[in-house]
Amino acid sequence: DGNGGVTNQSFTITVANVDDAVTGSISISGTVQEGATLTADTSGLSDPDGSLAFTYLWKYSTDNTNFSNISGGTSKTYDIPSDQTMVGKYLQVIVTTTDPYGGSEELSAKSGQVANVNDSPTFTSTVNSAVTTATQDQAYTYTVTTNDIDGDTVTLTGTTIPTWLTLNSTTGVLSGTPGNSDVGSHSVVITATDGTVNET
Repeated sequence: DGNGGVTNQSFTITVANVDDAVTGSISISGTVQEGATLTADTSGLSDPDGSLAFTYLWKYSTDNTNFSNISGGTSKTYDIPSDQTMVGKYLQVIVTTTDPYGGSEELSAKSGQVANVNDSPTFTSTVNSAVTTATQDQAYTYTVTTNDIDGDTVTLTGTTIPTWLTLNSTTGVLSGTPGNSDVGSHSVVITATDGTVNET
């Protein structure tokens, strides 16, 4: 006061946080094709409230409008199956952010259609020597069966084949009649091609 008397008082002021919005956007990185791995890219996000924690949810759609959850798709990355199940579909990732004060926001990003990757044809039949052994002067017939997951037309070629056998490249029928000079074991190698990739 005016006569030199001084009294001190201390008190605390608490400043409450106001949740600030996350700035930036997310994207999906990686090649959008069968068998590839996609990543939810959150590197462009920031929040004045501090470092962010993230949760992820991957979804798929056939029309790029109505999306359904992908079972188990809760990681930052998503491995697109190699079995055709996602080919032609659209993918979406939902990222939920949480700041140190509990503020939460939801962001999303979409991909284009999942592209097909040409798979090699496979042989679905296996030669069993117990039922395919031919004796001299008796006809031998065996049908080679193949499969192509892409639905491509498969053509067969006898890469290594004894002269007494013939292979129908379309039907897969392997047939012939061995003679005296053919007694013994014979190696047969057949290659299946879909026009792009081969399997032997």
